[in-house]
Amino acid sequence: MAIRKIENLVNRLLVTVESARFDCRKFDDGNLSAGIRARKVFQKIREEALFAREEIQRLRRKRGGN
Repeated sequence: MAIRKIENLVNRLLVTVESARFDCRKFDDGNLSAGIRARKVFQKIREEALFAREEIQRLRRKRGGN
């Protein structure tokens, strides 16, 4: 069950990364507003990755790992 939870976190992260890719393309084409959106998405990626990392660490401790 926990594996699926982590897999779901990764899938959510991938969707967020794809969103960043879309805004980065628009920014590269000269849309400055897309740059602002991309920065916000990168912050969200950072937060989601940190949450996933903490969840993995919590599960490892629960299972008796380091």
